[in-house]
Parts: sequence; C-alpha cells; structure tokens
Amino acid sequence: MTLLQFIDSKLDEETPVGDLANDAKKDSKFQTLKNDKDRLEYLSESTHAIREVYKDFLKEFKLIKDNE
Repeated sequence: MTLLQFIDSKLDEETPVGDLANDAKKDSKFQTLKNDKDRLEYLSESTHAIREVYKDFLKEFKLIKDNE
C-alpha cells in the first residue's frame, strides 16, 4: 500500500488520523511530492504542533504496509 492509498483509506474516519489524512489530501504542496519518503518527511516537518497524531498516522501506515 502506498502512502496515498493509505490516506485515501482514512479520509472518512472521524479520528485525528483521518483529520491528518484530509489535511494532506487538501494540501497543494503535499500533492506535488513524488514519493512516499518525501511525503512522510513533509508531513513530519509540517505537523510539529500535532506530533502525536503524526506518530499514530505513521504507526498505522507502517502496520498496514508491513502486513502486505
């Protein structure tokens, strides 16, 4: 699963992770990034105020990716 697929899977969730997915989906700069590494780095840098949400987001993404 790519990060973009993961984000799409979280869009309907009314959780902090779902909120972050929606924010990323609407972020025009995020949409220009070409790979998961750059996207994750961008999210990490742009979510300082919500560090715990980013950690939960990353944990869920890695769990799904590792189980493929």
